Amino acid sequence: MAAGMGTRLNPLTACTPKPLLRFLGKPFLMHQLEEQLKAGVTPLQIVIGPAYKEVFKKSIGSINFVEQKIALGTADAAKLALRRVDETVFLQYGDNLILSPSIKRVLEKHRDNVATIGAIRVNNPEKYGVIQLNPRGTLDRIEEKPLKPKSNLVLAGLYVFSRDFRNYLERVNRSERGEFELTDALNMAALSTDVEVAEIDSTEWFDLTFPWDVLRINRFLLEHLDQEILGEVEDGAHIKGNVAVGKYSVIKAGAYIEGPVWIGSKVVVGPNSYVRPYSAIDDECYIGNACEIKASVVYPRTHIGHLSYVGDSVLSEDVNFGAGTLTANLRFDEKSIRVKVSGKVLDTGFRKLGCFIGPGVKTGINVSLNPGVKIGAYARIFPGCVVSRDVDDRESFSC
Repeated sequence: MAAGMGTRLNPLTACTPKPLLRFLGKPFLMHQLEEQLKAGVTPLQIVIGPAYKEVFKKSIGSINFVEQKIALGTADAAKLALRRVDETVFLQYGDNLILSPSIKRVLEKHRDNVATIGAIRVNNPEKYGVIQLNPRGTLDRIEEKPLKPKSNLVLAGLYVFSRDFRNYLERVNRSERGEFELTDALNMAALSTDVEVAEIDSTEWFDLTFPWDVLRINRFLLEHLDQEILGEVEDGAHIKGNVAVGKYSVIKAGAYIEGPVWIGSKVVVGPNSYVRPYSAIDDECYIGNACEIKASVVYPRTHIGHLSYVGDSVLSEDVNFGAGTLTANLRFDEKSIRVKVSGKVLDTGFRKLGCFIGPGVKTGINVSLNPGVKIGAYARIFPGCVVSRDVDDRESFSC
């Protein structure tokens, strides 16, 4: 189910739906489908919204797309999916990367029951659907984002449904949010039959909800990177550790790349630049002379001018950093970085965290960006500015 817009990931999703954000050159959704295939699940269809239909087709290729024309909620999306299949269905949210061993665990738990849900233990259950078990160990009730959670066991975003589960989906009424909620269908089913709960490994589950989750997922994927040098590494450039360099990329003399690092195709890493571990630089990017990139994700066609520093940050596609642009990633008091999301200031839990830059942003020379700052799509930051607040889409920020 990939119809969500991913508003909490703004500005990274200003032009790209959340499931299509790229990780090591592939859409997030493609990583999900690969894990499903490893677990023996054959991907049949993807539920999407109407706004990005052609983008999904171009990015994912030959698979059936089911349009949820109006965002009526998760139960409505599940109903659309189950209408087209007459057998047992594995269903997964488009914002969770779940590794194949955990998928297998949920599949094995499912027998002749009407539904099986994947569950995980987290430190912040108040942000999820909290699962309460009955004495038999099956589902008693799911409480959505409670202020005082009764357990730390929450929905992990993967389910197995028998065809009879459609009967419960059809009976769901609109919630207070005006949507048809999948949790309401599950609670209804739990009143009359056993809904199995399969607990999965927290180290095999990655949630893509907030901008800093991009860095977490990128880090995990890079830890499993194999070295592969397909581009040109000039004499005098240094490659250390697991580094992947794509076709037609050039690593200029004097550059130092310390893996794990992934570099896409047609990328230029300028002379005397330092690319530090857990960085990913996507296709057609240009890194100028004497730049430093540290534990960051840089999306396609982004240009980072000479003498710039990008640390613990995410830069969207088509960004242009003027020479000497610096991203600060540490508070003076060394407390964890706070980021404003959907009008609320959240503690990220990161002691070091830079900024999040939307697509098409341009900065002038000698710009400094404070930790946790978000720059909206196509914004312009004038030369010499220190940016200590979020900048709106298309805003011109001057000192």
